[in-house]
Amino acid sequence: MMNKFMMTGLALLVSSTTVAAADHAVLNVEGEIQINGKTIIDQEGNWTGNTSSPAVINVLEYLSPTVTKVELVSTVDSNMEHHMTYNPATGMSVKEETVSNGSVVWSMEWFEQTDTSNKVRTTSSYGEEVCTKEVLNTFAASTSYPSVPVGTLAARADVLDQEVTVDNCFPENVGTKTPIKDTMSMIVAAEMTYPFDGQNLECIYASQFLSWKNEYQNRVYCKGVGLVEMGEYKLKAIVQ
Repeated sequence: MMNKFMMTGLALLVSSTTVAAADHAVLNVEGEIQINGKTIIDQEGNWTGNTSSPAVINVLEYLSPTVTKVELVSTVDSNMEHHMTYNPATGMSVKEETVSNGSVVWSMEWFEQTDTSNKVRTTSSYGEEVCTKEVLNTFAASTSYPSVPVGTLAARADVLDQEVTVDNCFPENVGTKTPIKDTMSMIVAAEMTYPFDGQNLECIYASQFLSWKNEYQNRVYCKGVGLVEMGEYKLKAIVQ
C-alpha cells in the first residue's frame, strides 16, 4: 500500500499520465521531477541532478617557485640537508645539492638553458675524489604536468638526445650521445595546508614516481615555494 500511494502521489505532483499498451506501460511526465525541492530532471527531460566533479588542480602552480632557495633537512640524520636553488622569475631549477656535515657531497646545476636545450653539470664526491660530468641536452619534445582532479595521475615527458661533454672520472665517455625518453608522473593525492614559520602554505600532497630509483616517493609541493617535503626530508628554510 505504501509503495502504491507514493507512486500515485508522484504521478499527481508532476501531472503524469500512464498509457497502457498490450505488452508494456509508458509513464509520461508533463513537467519536472524534484527530490526534496531540487529538480533532478527538468521539463525537457534533461538530467540536472548531481553533476559536480572533483576540483581540478593546476599542478604547475605548485611546481613553479617564486623564491630563490629552499632548504630541506633529513628527519633521520640532521647532518644531512638538501638545497634547491631557483630562478624566481621563471620558477626553473638552477641548482640542487646534497650537504653532509656542512660539505656538499652531490650537486646538479642547470645552465645555458634555452627553449630547446640546456647543459647540466653533476658533481659527486667520493672521499677525496671529486667527479664532474657535464652533458648537453637537446630536446625534441618536452611537456608540462597537466591540470588534473585530486586522486588522478599527472604525467609529463622529455624526449631528448644527451651528449657527454665533460667527464673527468670516466673520460672515455666524452662525446657519447644517448637518445633518452623519460616519463615523470605523480598521483596528486590531496590538497593540504602546510604550516611553516607562522604562515599556512597552500600545498598538494603527491605520490611521485622516481624513474632513477624505480619507486614512488611521498612529496609535498606548495604554491610559490615548490618542493617542501620529499621522503625523509622536511622543510628547514625558505630564502626569498
